[in-house]
Amino acid sequence: MKRSLFKKIKQRVVNVHRAVACKRARKAIPEHGCYPTALEKNIGLYGKGFAKSFQEKRIKWRKTKSFIVKMENYIPNRVVLQKEPLNVNGRHWRSIHNLAELKIGFEKNAVIVEGFAEWHNVEKDLVAFNKIAGENWANKLVGMLEGHAKRNGFERVKIRAPEILRNYEILQPYEKKERYELKKFVEFYENLAKKRGYKKTVLFFEKQLK
Repeated sequence: MKRSLFKKIKQRVVNVHRAVACKRARKAIPEHGCYPTALEKNIGLYGKGFAKSFQEKRIKWRKTKSFIVKMENYIPNRVVLQKEPLNVNGRHWRSIHNLAELKIGFEKNAVIVEGFAEWHNVEKDLVAFNKIAGENWANKLVGMLEGHAKRNGFERVKIRAPEILRNYEILQPYEKKERYELKKFVEFYENLAKKRGYKKTVLFFEKQLK
């Protein structure tokens, strides 16, 4: 009983410490919404080779369409999932459009997933991609990111915990709907990190690249 009580008290202390640290981290986010790791200085120092060598990957979908995974060198850099336009007799109908993305930043020995984003009204396309890939789009893109990071000499990949992102502040529950959205937001990160073998720290999920 004493051991069980001690564990519960210890876990509560850890949870409080983490909550305080996350709140401080959110307050430290600049107005433009990017942590320093995702800004031009860090990308220039540590991420140039990574971005330059990231090769576009096409995943076939039906006879005339493909999904595309590529790097877009904005600030912050992004690994983007796109749907190729319909190709009929050599002519493209409609334009390429983005479905989802990983925003990424860099430290000396780590690639950092700064956040995930889905575009609006793309649910059907993402369901189709998930079916072809055999896994969730975010899981697939993080797996590709890990492989490329390892080939470029990075020691680990880190995913920012959802509690330190600006969206966590935006989704603070005032009504039942917001509570549900916040829960889904946190579970998305936690489930992906668990599935890919990441360990939870105070502000990140981390994975060493062997």
